[in-house]
Amino acid sequence: MAEFDTQDARDPAKPSSSSSSPQTKTVGRSRTWRCSPAVEAYYDALVRRLQAIGDGLVGNGPRTIGVTSAEPGEGVTTVTVNLTLAAKKLAPDPILLVDANVARPTVTRIFRARGRMGLENILAGEASVFDCIADSPVEQVSFMPPGNLLSAKRPAYDVASIEETLDNIKHVFPLIIIDLPPVGDLTNCLALAGSLDGVVMVVEANRVNVDVAQRAKHQLQQSGANLLGVVLNKQRS
Repeated sequence: MAEFDTQDARDPAKPSSSSSSPQTKTVGRSRTWRCSPAVEAYYDALVRRLQAIGDGLVGNGPRTIGVTSAEPGEGVTTVTVNLTLAAKKLAPDPILLVDANVARPTVTRIFRARGRMGLENILAGEASVFDCIADSPVEQVSFMPPGNLLSAKRPAYDVASIEETLDNIKHVFPLIIIDLPPVGDLTNCLALAGSLDGVVMVVEANRVNVDVAQRAKHQLQQSGANLLGVVLNKQRS
């Protein structure tokens, strides 16, 4: 497991802020992400390192990468979105960005996709994979929200259903990047993480207790997740 240690992994919108939302500029109903050259260079390097560690995560067949953290608010969405933008520069193939954080669907809010069917509808048998994929404001990137269930019963996040869903998506999208809920939220993070090719864990510097981060790492590994590395986020100079 590698540690990707840099202060430039923080939110480009507010370098000293604890906000986890990427800086955006609204143009009608679309948005354009902007970040500093240093942040852009960091994520370009991060994608290349993940590619090397994961034996070709980008540009070498279907791959699935999840991004998670021990606790909420550590910057998972910032890392996920910037990782997606960097990956699309290095590979000409389409990318699917999945928001799997039902409790805090930040990517869905950014893309203004609330109320759309998504991952949970697929797992509940309420929709097909392609009913739940939408265009995003970012060229070459499609988006799947966590979903808007038609029934009150939450779907079972069993390995067979998750892997079947991922296999169906892989036929169209060679790279799938998933914004996962935190490990410590007692959510479906571990069931999803164990079905992916690799997981990146985000740790907010100077906030998360070492024991909490270590426990989250252990839980991921116990679930069968392939932990590719740790991004130390919002580190002060």
